[in-house]
Amino acid sequence: MSSPKADCQLERSEKAQGSQNVGEHLVLTCNGSWSPALEKTAQVKAPEGSEYSLWVLNILESEPNHLKAVVTSYGVGQHQNESFEISDGRTSVLTSPLNFTVESVIDPKEQTQGQPPKPFDPFGPFAMGFPLWIWLALGSALLLVAGVIGLSVWWARRRARLKQELEKFMTMLSPFNQFSKDLRANTKRLQGVKNEAEIVDLIKKLDEDFRLFLVRELKVPALQGSNQNVLREIKRSHGVVYEAHQRDLRRILFEFEKAKMANEKVKIDDCQELIILSRQVVDRIYSLRRTLK
Repeated sequence: MSSPKADCQLERSEKAQGSQNVGEHLVLTCNGSWSPALEKTAQVKAPEGSEYSLWVLNILESEPNHLKAVVTSYGVGQHQNESFEISDGRTSVLTSPLNFTVESVIDPKEQTQGQPPKPFDPFGPFAMGFPLWIWLALGSALLLVAGVIGLSVWWARRRARLKQELEKFMTMLSPFNQFSKDLRANTKRLQGVKNEAEIVDLIKKLDEDFRLFLVRELKVPALQGSNQNVLREIKRSHGVVYEAHQRDLRRILFEFEKAKMANEKVKIDDCQELIILSRQVVDRIYSLRRTLK
């Protein structure tokens, strides 16, 4: 009894380009009149000598009157009007004539030159891929290390430049003695003031002399920075001084700022009070610094 015939098409993948090579996967689709459906174990029953012309790799769809399977060919050459019987031992289907050509993976130049055949040169080596998160983590770690190094270098250069700038304000006298000398001059000047404008100028001079003492004694940029920046630098560089006298420092800096903003409203008494207060704060810082050395 002959097997029922089926109308079949053999198709390559949409991505396939060039000639069809040995072992390339193809899709075989057949429709006809047979029942029951072929089992998933069905294979091609080829005549002797053509066993590898068509080989079933995987049956995708199997129903009565319909079959779709992944096939391949290991038979090099042209296959013209060849029909293949697909059977699972119970049901058999004969395909319509198929036409396809299979090329060898052997380099054709070697065949023409009489050299012993050998496969195409291997590709690679190929690097083993790593998950994306590993590369992201590695990149983040490198950026973090580079950032820390860059920040450290920036801070070191900034401190060096700052030290050079602060050296410009140093005098032959010690910071305490220089402040005491300037304070005596300011006290004497206060006795000869004649109007409010001179009092304002004197308060600005008192504020500058006090900040210069901080520059010389504590090596902090007290002249350029705001009150908060000055206090922050003292806290970072001289934690003991900051903890012991932060209240005195905040008060004197605030009083100087308030007096300078008041302008013509300040009085001689305000100036005298600032002289006394600045003297007390300098004495306390000087005394504590001497005990720490």
